[in-house]
Amino acid sequence: MAPFFPSDRDRLLLAFANLASYGIATRDAYGETATEAHAAISADLRLRHPNGLGAYVFWTAPDDTASFDEYGRLTGELPLHIGGKHTAEAVRTALALAGVELAIDGDDLRALGTGTLTPG
Repeated sequence: MAPFFPSDRDRLLLAFANLASYGIATRDAYGETATEAHAAISADLRLRHPNGLGAYVFWTAPDDTASFDEYGRLTGELPLHIGGKHTAEAVRTALALAGVELAIDGDDLRALGTGTLTPG
């Protein structure tokens, strides 16, 4: 049975859409490793927006597979990788507005599942 409420993935994607509306590049399930994805996104932003802030947030494809169930619920912590000055603050705010709980350790962000908003 499909969930009656937005899933954790839905909430994350809503937060990412909000961040993108402010010029922060967002990628879900991007790259096989965080190092590879950081390099690819940074290079893309420098090429397309050489005078931009270079702000971005993403999670990797392996983390996507390991962290979500078939309904889009987080079953474990989802590491969110960021780049650019003050991006962590913007990401924390957007995720809070979308109802996504975070574990925060400096600029190290991990999304936590809501768990209680979807049926069984």
